[in-house]
Amino acid sequence: MAKDLLKFVNPKFLRTVPLDAMRRLLDRHRDRLLEVDLNNFDADPIVGRAALTEFFAGPDESYPPGLVTDLHQIAELGSTEGLEVIVQHARRTNVALPQDWGKCDPKHIALLTFLDFPELFATAASIMDRNRVIGIIEMVGKDEGVEAQLDPSALEAFDRAAIAIFEADMFGRYCNVSWYEDAGGVTLVVAHGAPLVATSIIEDQVERVVPIRATQYGFVFYSSLTGRLKLSGVAMARRGDVAEAFARCILNRPGFFSGQAARRLYTLEPVQRDWPDFQLRHEYDRSILRARIVEARIDDLSLDLFGDACKVEGTLVARDTQFCALKRLRHMCPEIEFTSGRWRIGHLVARVEIATATSHTSSVTVKIRPDADATFKRHRVEAQIMEFLRRNGFCHERRNDQSPAAAE
Repeated sequence: MAKDLLKFVNPKFLRTVPLDAMRRLLDRHRDRLLEVDLNNFDADPIVGRAALTEFFAGPDESYPPGLVTDLHQIAELGSTEGLEVIVQHARRTNVALPQDWGKCDPKHIALLTFLDFPELFATAASIMDRNRVIGIIEMVGKDEGVEAQLDPSALEAFDRAAIAIFEADMFGRYCNVSWYEDAGGVTLVVAHGAPLVATSIIEDQVERVVPIRATQYGFVFYSSLTGRLKLSGVAMARRGDVAEAFARCILNRPGFFSGQAARRLYTLEPVQRDWPDFQLRHEYDRSILRARIVEARIDDLSLDLFGDACKVEGTLVARDTQFCALKRLRHMCPEIEFTSGRWRIGHLVARVEIATATSHTSSVTVKIRPDADATFKRHRVEAQIMEFLRRNGFCHERRNDQSPAAAE
């Protein structure tokens, strides 16, 4: 299965999704479907679900690009938050959603909305795009090439460490760790309890209060090639603890992600060096149609007796969605320069327009804050955007004085 579809088109989804809805979705791409017989959906439901599972277990090449695009769009709204957006916007626009949808999973409702109310779906998707903030925490280890040890004893040790973390935060003792290979690395899926919630239920026409602990999921991705760790679904206060548990139990390298260097990932030095004429490069990738800096923040610093920055005296923010926010900043404040140390770039926001398999253009917004954060919607075009950041000099290169190149 295509790796970035795995979390959406999972076994639970395939076992429960309405078969007639999936038949209609696949029928949109009938001319390019080579690996699935849609007639199976007209037979026994067991046969239909088996055919569906077999299709999505196949190689990436068997999926029409348009189907992948559809599934990504549906995945955006296939959550509790997405369901709330769909329902609220339907109410505002007087769209009557079927009452029996109240028994459906949010992913199924997103699929049905996509098929039956395309205008409502498109508007809800734009609302989600505008409001969503994607949080992925990144760290880089002290070395490259350190392999993850995923034998049962290592996974059991990590499971015990994770239980201690979650139990201390009152999430209970439940924890289940699974893993899969993904995009040049390994991903650990950590299922654990959420905070206990008391809720009222109706049973035999009697109301009673019961405690419910839902399941939450954290994801730990590690690439031995780069030594980089990515965490999502992990509380900020616990990111260091989870990273250390991974280093100690899975890598057998305690302290592998400790120290300031672990969070030294991104830089805006190329922009300061070429100020204000810095230009984003994208000619190496034909699918990137346009890239521009739409927002920039400049901090005005006070300097101590040694010429080092000691505090922020003021901040300038410029936005320009059509041309370049750097030019606007220069016009606002001509005295900005980056040689004295008085000024620094606090963050940049770039907008990258990418051609897709359909006639639509995908717009990806990337916010870069030195040294640790590059925020964007990673589930679709992460590799492409990371290459874009590297090509433009926004990624810190690892310093390795012991490498053969350094020795030469």
